[in-house]
Amino acid sequence: MFSLFEEVSDSPNLLSHLVYETVLFDNALKEKYYYLPYGKKVWKGVAGELLSNANWFQKWLAVETESATERYLEIETAPNAFEIDYDAVDPSETAPTISAVNLKDLLETITDHYSSLASVRFRLRYFLAVQVNLLDKYYARLVESMEAFDSMTSGFTRAVGGVSKEDMQLVTGINGLERLCRIYGSLNYISYFLEQWGDEEFFLQLWHDITTLSGSKQTLDQTSKDAIKAVTQHAVEGTVFDETNTGYKELCNRVENSIVNLLKRELQHSMKEYFKKSDWAELTELETSESAVLEAGVSRQIAQPVKHIGTLFAFLERFFGVADYTRVRRRFTRELETYFWNYIIGANRFAAAGGAQLYRDVEALGASKRLQQAARLLALPESSSASASEGDVSASALYSAVVTADFERLEAIKQQLGIDLTLEDIRHLLDRRADLA
Repeated sequence: MFSLFEEVSDSPNLLSHLVYETVLFDNALKEKYYYLPYGKKVWKGVAGELLSNANWFQKWLAVETESATERYLEIETAPNAFEIDYDAVDPSETAPTISAVNLKDLLETITDHYSSLASVRFRLRYFLAVQVNLLDKYYARLVESMEAFDSMTSGFTRAVGGVSKEDMQLVTGINGLERLCRIYGSLNYISYFLEQWGDEEFFLQLWHDITTLSGSKQTLDQTSKDAIKAVTQHAVEGTVFDETNTGYKELCNRVENSIVNLLKRELQHSMKEYFKKSDWAELTELETSESAVLEAGVSRQIAQPVKHIGTLFAFLERFFGVADYTRVRRRFTRELETYFWNYIIGANRFAAAGGAQLYRDVEALGASKRLQQAARLLALPESSSASASEGDVSASALYSAVVTADFERLEAIKQQLGIDLTLEDIRHLLDRRADLA
């Protein structure tokens, strides 16, 4: 066997195959034939004896690393590498990219390839040189993509007429959103499996062996010491993937922030004309009941933004899993609320008809409950006589309850309206009413 190793050492494929088959042979002796030699020393197996030669181990590890890297590069450089693969997961889960799916398969194949090595030192060095190395390469590729996106985004936001239409289209609208989602889907998919693998028996045992070696008094070579330090330096408890997965998760959060920021920019750009609208106090309308409000149309200036934002979220709803979509949708809704509160409500005064129009607009955008309740309050008729039906709450009645500090009456009105706005919000909104000044 030793002479055979020398013969195939210059042939990467044969060398890799020889070691792999030798490991299988050792396992068959132990598991099928229950071979367990007596003695104080732990049996290394034939593969263990071969790889105990430091030069041979290093040569074999270099061959394995090169082979895995070649397969990785085929995955990364494929023309469809970063296309979103909607069929790879359940519709309720966030979609990955083709490269992420293929990398996950490659990493699982690699685990099968070295998991039977008898020596924890061999397994650790293989783990770092091959698996972690590929994970780092993929992470670096995704960081590069994110940096390129940020660079282009900052370029056109700073420039004045110096950015081409083609460049802008790459980082705005559906194109920009899909570009970010490809990065997010790649990171999210690999991160999920890093968490799953970390809890599997093999990797839990590897972590246990590493931490045991780290605290033992055994004499270790410098390479083994460096390998152990690389895995354990930032963790006391956890898994072998924690260090790597931290990077993936942090970048994933960064991409999510960029997705929300892109949605904010699309909101700002598409609603420029709407934010200039200032006729809220001059609008008139015969009906201001909730049923009439919901049946009427939205403002002319917001019709296209509603359609555009709806298209963006239709894409996100298909791409994201339920939890991810809900989180991003809520973040955008909070941003939408802030813009309306500051630039529409806070900057204008409203007649009841103007409030009714605002309600139609924010309802069409799927705004937050707080914003919709604010618009409903602004849409209240000025007095009971102006109500569409007897018993409707008027803005005057609400105003009276607030200024007289009749909190019992105020709570009754809030319950009747079905709102839970704070007293501070109600005061601010009543102050925005042109007919109560």
